[in-house]
This record gives sequence, structure tokens and C-alpha cells, in this order.
Amino acid sequence: MEVGEIIKKVEYLADSDHIETMKRLGINCKNTYGLRVPVIKEIAKECGKDHELALNLWKINTRETKILASLVDNSKEVSSKQMDEWTDEFDD
Repeated sequence: MEVGEIIKKVEYLADSDHIETMKRLGINCKNTYGLRVPVIKEIAKECGKDHELALNLWKINTRETKILASLVDNSKEVSSKQMDEWTDEFDD
């Protein structure tokens, strides 16, 4: 699956009601489509493991694409530097 397809799917599945729930729970709702984690995990299964895809998803800087990036990245290709950067940037 390519980034464009993923974004179209995420936009289609956007859940504004869940964003309101997230706000009530104190979850940062900046840059989010409101997808629940089980939905994101299903998209990740469709994508499979792909380091380059993960890097490209991370750059988009939405809650969903960052979670997807962490799920589809190939752990054998992840560097300590990448993990440090992602950890520092997660809640941006």
C-alpha cells in the first residue's frame, strides 16, 4: 500500500465523534483524524512491514500516520537515532 492510498483510507475513516472523546480524556487532538487504535492496526496489517513506508508516514505528522509508522516499520532497519527522534517528536 502506498502513502496516498493510506491517507485516502484514513480520511475516509475519520471519526470526529472520537476526537471529542479524546479531548474529554485529555488526549492531544492536534493533527488527528480520530481513528481508534484497532482501526489503525487493521490498516497496518494491510500495509505489512516496510521501513521506507514507515519513514514517509512519520513525516506526515498526524497521530494516525505516526502510530502506523511505528506499526509497519521493520525493526531490523530501525536505528537508535531514529527511535530517539521519533520518541522526541511523537506528541508534536
